[in-house]
Amino acid sequence: DSLDEFDETLQILLASPVNAEIDSSVSLVTIKDDDESPSISINDASILESAGDSGQATIALSAQSAKPIRVSYSTQIGSATEEDFYQDSGSILFAPGEVSKSIALYIRENDYLYESDETFSVVLSNAENASIDDNTATITIINTDPLPGFEIDILDEKYVNENDEAFNYRVYLDYVRSENPIEIDYRITPSTAENGTDYNAASSGTITIPAR
Repeated sequence: DSLDEFDETLQILLASPVNAEIDSSVSLVTIKDDDESPSISINDASILESAGDSGQATIALSAQSAKPIRVSYSTQIGSATEEDFYQDSGSILFAPGEVSKSIALYIRENDYLYESDETFSVVLSNAENASIDDNTATITIINTDPLPGFEIDILDEKYVNENDEAFNYRVYLDYVRSENPIEIDYRITPSTAENGTDYNAASSGTITIPAR
């Protein structure tokens, strides 16, 4: 057969001799298994960053085995850190005949930071009764925080005195942060006040809010 298994034995018994005596009546025969051990691999996976979300990485054997198979695993940080997911380690046991097992992976709740998708790894090691073909799974945490929204502190009229040297409008983000700088264009449109006579300002420009 092609099933990886332990060596097996049988006995040959001699009995009922005619015109002779039996000196040794039992012979033990060992059938040496020469089938290759299965190999172990682990698949990549993606998990949403949503609060309380979890996912799975699947560990698979290339073939069934008559032997129990054990393999250790551990998570490793990448662009995702311990602030993004829960570290874990342990071992997985395949009973004879089983070919697939899953590891549960847990993500920390939204950090309200608009960011790129991040990754961490699950690494296999110390396989027993099998070899490791693919020892690393890349787990992608898909960002689910919304794009930040712009707000301005005055949405209708703002009053200034003619002798004021300057006045400011404040533009800021809502509660969502961003790991990237954010830009927004503005345009000043004169109504009854004339640029150069009543005020001096560029007619348009760009506001940049640094990453935070």
